[in-house]
Amino acid sequence: ATSLKHLVVPLANHAECKAEYDRTELTPAVDDHMFCTGPSKNEENVCFGDAGGALAVKDAETGDIYAAGILSFDKSCQTYKYGVYMKISSYLP
Repeated sequence: ATSLKHLVVPLANHAECKAEYDRTELTPAVDDHMFCTGPSKNEENVCFGDAGGALAVKDAETGDIYAAGILSFDKSCQTYKYGVYMKISSYLP
């Protein structure tokens, strides 16, 4: 693509996401150093080629934008499934 694309996704319930991925041996386990997002309002989700991309968050108080997570894996572009991100703050001093 010649232009940067973005997707607005809501945070998902951690326990529900963990349970979804714990049911299969095809994906890594979701742990406390990860968080999940659900599909967007437009029923879009992360897909092939998105892994390694950052999830940016805007601080409501300061307006600063920072990377909160790095996409680790998802369920093969399925619209109603979770995207799983590595929580960057878990690895900072």
